[in-house]
Amino acid sequence: MTPHLIHVGFPKTGSTLLQHWFEAHPQLDYAAAAAVPEGEARWCVTSSELLTAPANGAGSTQAVPNRDGLGSIAAELAEVSASLAKTSPGARILIVTRGFRSMVLSSYSQYVRTGGTQPLEWVLARAAEHRPWDYDAVIAAYRRDFGEAEVLVLPYELLVRDREAFTGRIATWLGIESRPLRDERVNPSLSPAELAWYPRLTALFMKRPLRPLRSLYLAGLMVNRWSVLVSLLQRLMPKPPVTAAMIPDERLEPFRTCAQRLGNAPDFAEYADEYLCS
Repeated sequence: MTPHLIHVGFPKTGSTLLQHWFEAHPQLDYAAAAAVPEGEARWCVTSSELLTAPANGAGSTQAVPNRDGLGSIAAELAEVSASLAKTSPGARILIVTRGFRSMVLSSYSQYVRTGGTQPLEWVLARAAEHRPWDYDAVIAAYRRDFGEAEVLVLPYELLVRDREAFTGRIATWLGIESRPLRDERVNPSLSPAELAWYPRLTALFMKRPLRPLRSLYLAGLMVNRWSVLVSLLQRLMPKPPVTAAMIPDERLEPFRTCAQRLGNAPDFAEYADEYLCS
């Protein structure tokens, strides 16, 4: 039986790009791709962000869980892991994480892109309450259910800095050929000016009585079709750009206890500050 690799993808950690790698690799049979000829696949691969963000709903990559009053998602994540261990015993687990300041800003970009109108501070407060990036809880659950040696945790920062090294770590762990990632950008974050203007434009369009107009705007927003309009507005009426500098250190403190397991991991040594491990 072909062994099973399960990619447990946190939203905004390069999941789509990695799925392209799974699909193109000749030794992997990725569930969303055409089947590899029998006998040639070394691993069957499943990849889903819902395995680390079950509370957000199918297809959601927003930073803000829709869980009013339910608190941390750690217990639900533990249930997901336990269920997977029953249905896929012996599988290997790949987890990709991202430093907190970068994760906040990128998640806010996705929130805005999908029609969010609240400011960055609101998203920070929601994330601090619900802890959607509790890496320690996720890692502990999957290591408990699958075994420590069967769980590989890699930083998104390594993917950004050195794609070949990132995929090489996965290939070595799986015992397959090392293949490069596509040289492409997938689902890039909005620019600082776009993050400043789109919530204002969205709020304006949501007040319009014409539903087709709202739908047209939201569809264009998802693919950043109104970037030229935003550039013009920013020149005419400049707004403070939304950048990482707007996330002070003290607003990240609620996440300090979410990545302590990564402090001594070799792959994370260069990025300890970004995970509040230093």
